[in-house]
Amino acid sequence: MLNCLWPKAPLNPVLANDEVHIWCIDLDDPVDDAGTMPGSSHLSGDEQARAARFRFERVRRRFIAGRGQLRMILGRYLNLSPGELKFKYLPAGKPELMDEESLRFNLSNSEGTALVAVTRNLEVGIDLESIHPFPDLLQVAQQFFAQSERVELEALPADQRLEVFFRVWTRKEAYLKARGDGLSTPLDQFSVSLAPETPSRLLTSNIGPAELSRWVLHTLTPIPGFTGTLAVEGQSVGIVHWRME
Repeated sequence: MLNCLWPKAPLNPVLANDEVHIWCIDLDDPVDDAGTMPGSSHLSGDEQARAARFRFERVRRRFIAGRGQLRMILGRYLNLSPGELKFKYLPAGKPELMDEESLRFNLSNSEGTALVAVTRNLEVGIDLESIHPFPDLLQVAQQFFAQSERVELEALPADQRLEVFFRVWTRKEAYLKARGDGLSTPLDQFSVSLAPETPSRLLTSNIGPAELSRWVLHTLTPIPGFTGTLAVEGQSVGIVHWRME
């Protein structure tokens, strides 16, 4: 079972216009009494086809669990059956609801855990990574990070670099996902805060200085050994954490 540190979610969550609800999901949840994964019966035909293309069983099951529980979560806000929801996709692949554009959401998963962020009328992006041994992190940073980030990372004590690397990676990914750009904006064309004692922030962006005041970044630690980031529009947004059960 998932060792999420957040409180259990209510059945009927109320989402204010200036809030983000973040849900922590166990993608390795055991099957229910009928022998099926939670939410799997609600998947659309294209989601089932996509699941069938995964080569490895564990990856396939996690995809099904993630999409099924995403539908269950969104259905709670809209008072709809999860199977009724229809999705559309932006050019870079970011999903949106087809008939309810005011409810925005984003999903990220890593090693059997997923996070779902839900807002109203605010663009949002979320990223989650497990902190695992990664001997090539300086080479990857050299390829993808902005110069200022590379310099700061290399200057850190060796025992701090691993967690900081993944923290920076999630900040950059969450920002791009919030914008809906995918990887069409190179990761080295903007920079985020890096030092362990500093708050999560977007520091520079080649898109323009208005980006720095448009987006707020929040560090997330749903379970030990993981780090995540939420990127959301607006400077005064409340964050509520839930655990899906």
